[in-house]
Amino acid sequence: MKRFFSAVMICILVLLCVPAGGCADVSEQTEQWDIIATIFPAYDFARAVAGDTLKIKMLIAPGGEAHGYSPTLDSLAAVQNCKLFIYSGGETDAWVQEQFKSGNLNTESFTALAMTSCVELKPLIADLEPTNGHEEEHAHEGDFDEHVWTSPDNAVRILQKICDTLCTIYPEHEETFRSNTQKYADAINTQATEMQTVVDNAARKMLVFEDRFPFAYFCDAYGLSHTAAFGSCAGNTEVSAATLNTLVKTVEENNIPCILYLEFSKMQTADTIVAATGCQKREMHSYHNVTQEDFDNGVTYVDLMKRNTETLKEALS
Repeated sequence: MKRFFSAVMICILVLLCVPAGGCADVSEQTEQWDIIATIFPAYDFARAVAGDTLKIKMLIAPGGEAHGYSPTLDSLAAVQNCKLFIYSGGETDAWVQEQFKSGNLNTESFTALAMTSCVELKPLIADLEPTNGHEEEHAHEGDFDEHVWTSPDNAVRILQKICDTLCTIYPEHEETFRSNTQKYADAINTQATEMQTVVDNAARKMLVFEDRFPFAYFCDAYGLSHTAAFGSCAGNTEVSAATLNTLVKTVEENNIPCILYLEFSKMQTADTIVAATGCQKREMHSYHNVTQEDFDNGVTYVDLMKRNTETLKEALS
């Protein structure tokens, strides 16, 4: 009986501690974030601008997939209580617009910034994969490629817009924000110049990808041609025999030294192409997200640019 009454008392105390609004996550209630970013590039740019002055959260966990993400009630509550919310603004973040329209997120209490609003947009790239038995563009008129951050110039533009926005929200930190922004912009531009040097001295100007292609802005910036199985935001990534044959033929006819795959790829198609052609496979990072290990080690957009520079040296040799 003593145990029974003790259990009852514990339940009563727990109920008394729960707010009238329901069973919200206590940690989410007590944790206040100044900035919330949906994906890694937005998180990294905000971190670079703010430094240690503000608390920043990446909504999609390290190693997580941005495509198909669905927010939890706790995530929506965290966004509603932040000061600046940064998202891609494209198909991947369609849920954001849905939450705005439904009223679940009220932007009267926070500033929302889409990275796609900071730059000039490009149309989606057509897939190699056929639609209804015919090779045709999967993109529809008005669709755009949301992966704007893959271009270093765009990255700097987004960085500057985040800085301007934070200076408006936190004017007392403007000097720090602008100083941090200039340092990071310089670091991006320095690495971008190194990438340009690699391209200028390359034996070829073509990149071949085994799966999605989120590098339209990057390739345009460096004058590179490309072939990929899927467009930038393709939902299906099961490569057909016809598409696989096209990729193999492209590699063979152009003496492509490396087939490229994205971070978190299963590399099944890449392995097949390697076996068929004898080429190498290398990762080309799209900056979408990073591993838990990289996140814990504080990896940055510039660090990933350096990795991609090494990949370019091999892929364009």
